[in-house]
Amino acid sequence: MLPVIGTAPEPFMLEYGTVNPIRYLMPKFDVPVVPVSSCLLADIPECIRFGEAIGEAIHDSSKRAMVIASGALSHKLVRGPEKWPKKEDQKLDHEFVELVTQGRANEIKSLFPSFCKTVDAEMGGRHLAILLGATGGTFRGKLHAYGPSSGTGNAIVSLAPA
Repeated sequence: MLPVIGTAPEPFMLEYGTVNPIRYLMPKFDVPVVPVSSCLLADIPECIRFGEAIGEAIHDSSKRAMVIASGALSHKLVRGPEKWPKKEDQKLDHEFVELVTQGRANEIKSLFPSFCKTVDAEMGGRHLAILLGATGGTFRGKLHAYGPSSGTGNAIVSLAPA
């Protein structure tokens, strides 16, 4: 965890999966960032609505902003940080990422519940639902990296308005 220094009397911490990508994707820190977290008790439609509210607020502000969420695609944990997800889960991760990078929102929506259940997406895919909601359904994406961590499939993907 990295400290975030601000005007608060004491620094507060943000989870590394949110902060680390910012350092590489926005090295000048010149765009406002909305780090999102998801509630395990929220269902997918609630997460999508939460993302939509974030997207609307950004749109209404007429400012550029970056929404960042952290969580694995396939998430069947095993011991050993070097361990990859099972081949069938990696295949599904890559198929999902391909849909995202191509901005195929309607296909993502129809595939989303079965994908999350099959690969046991981290947090049930809630982080993905928030991001997809924030896009307003119109986006293009870019895969920056995909790698393992203890059996999980971790993709770094950026989305931008289409």
